[in-house]
Amino acid sequence: MGVLDTLAILAMFMAAGVLRSSRRQATIGWPGAAWATLGLGIVGLVVPSPAALVAATVAGLGGLLAPALTFALARRAASRGHYARAARVVGALAAVRRSRQMHRWHAAWAAIDAFYRGDALPVERLRDRLRAEGDASADLLVDWLSVATRAWADLLHSPAVDAQSRALCELGEVDRGVELAGRSLGRRLSWNGLRTARYLWLAPMAFSGRVGSLLDLCRLLRLDGLSTALWHATALAAAGEPAEAARRLDVLLTRPGLPPALRAAAEQRRAALPGPRPLGVSARDILATADVEVRAGLRLRGRRWWLEPATLLILGGIAVGFALQIARGGSMNPYAAWALGALHGGTWPDQVSRIFSYGFLHFGVMHLAVNALVIALLGPMVASTLGRLGLLVVYLGAVVGGGVGIALVGSDGLTVGASGGAMGLLGALLVVLWRHPALQGTATGDAGRRFAVSVVVVQALFDGVMAEVSFAGHAAGLASGALIALAWVSALRQLSTPGSGGDAVSPKRGTSAPMA
Repeated sequence: MGVLDTLAILAMFMAAGVLRSSRRQATIGWPGAAWATLGLGIVGLVVPSPAALVAATVAGLGGLLAPALTFALARRAASRGHYARAARVVGALAAVRRSRQMHRWHAAWAAIDAFYRGDALPVERLRDRLRAEGDASADLLVDWLSVATRAWADLLHSPAVDAQSRALCELGEVDRGVELAGRSLGRRLSWNGLRTARYLWLAPMAFSGRVGSLLDLCRLLRLDGLSTALWHATALAAAGEPAEAARRLDVLLTRPGLPPALRAAAEQRRAALPGPRPLGVSARDILATADVEVRAGLRLRGRRWWLEPATLLILGGIAVGFALQIARGGSMNPYAAWALGALHGGTWPDQVSRIFSYGFLHFGVMHLAVNALVIALLGPMVASTLGRLGLLVVYLGAVVGGGVGIALVGSDGLTVGASGGAMGLLGALLVVLWRHPALQGTATGDAGRRFAVSVVVVQALFDGVMAEVSFAGHAAGLASGALIALAWVSALRQLSTPGSGGDAVSPKRGTSAPMA
């Protein structure tokens, strides 16, 4: 499979996601670009036509990915209180992407910036205009304006659960706010929906005084330090430590360059610190379940790939192999690949080392980049749950298992690539989500398992239609990684059972499961 095929297929997946989302709400990218990407991509793959593949890739990158990344930058700036910057970025996007939704966000962030500079009139005018328009997107933006300006009373009857729960907690109705947030735990959450639900737990945890869980949640969400400091002070006050909370808020307020919105929030919190409030049995049970979900998310999250030594070691290995290929005559040179240890499909090699060495070689930059991306995404999660040694054992075992599958039943021709090991990481992740004691019975594990299974299904369909892809290597690598991970998790469970020097674990939802 060439570079064009890979890029076009990725663009088509992105286009399908945009079209699916557009049925529920206005999208950031152009729906026309999504249809063009799908149509041109299908033509390019079926004919085949390099020109159509190029056009599909350009339509996907320019019409879908670029607007989405630009809007993500604007939202990130707004989440940190830099509303003027967010308004400038989305304003540039609105000048190109002429949609009502883009102009609404530009107006909203500009109005919020004016609000914190002392002019509340733009917010009131925009709120009145949105209420007059009356569609669902306008109503949600009205609620967002109330959250951004801390107009909590306006949100007590909001249809948005996250806004209403936050308002209840801010106004002292913590018990009701917790119970309302608990609805997110009872739903069948998607992988993306789980992240949204976690943001919903910030206010209930903070205003109920669960300091440790709140800090774990901030780490899980990777909140910036300033926002974390504000939530931490809130939780300390609610836990009965008003002096320490006030001290932390005073330190926060002395920070130079503090965004006006965050300064206003800190000043408001400093003037009226929340106190401990009694919670009902239902609210306590919901918070206990949320604690388990946060710990499960932390267990699965992993460190950034550039901070994970075992992942860096694997990526370094395939980078060295690629560099040797270039030095020997080029990454697309089959003779160089064979000299360095490529594997011939369907034939057991005379040099058994080829069962292993093939996994550190690649045909072309795109082949290397795709496998490196998968390893960078999955490696830290496997390392976080199975340990660094577990990650290395799973990966190397999957490379060998994939090599055996290629040699026994693979298609004729030279085979190279780390995809057998990458698929092994995916198989290991499936087992971890299914069997790890910290993830069993949790919404985090359920959502992750459904997402991983969907990836496996899509990959299997992809392997079935692309003759250049080694189905045998992928399947054998997936199975090898899963079996090794199953044995590893079983050993961890044995070490954590009573009588073996560890703590007992409980897989039931709503109970605490110690880390293996």
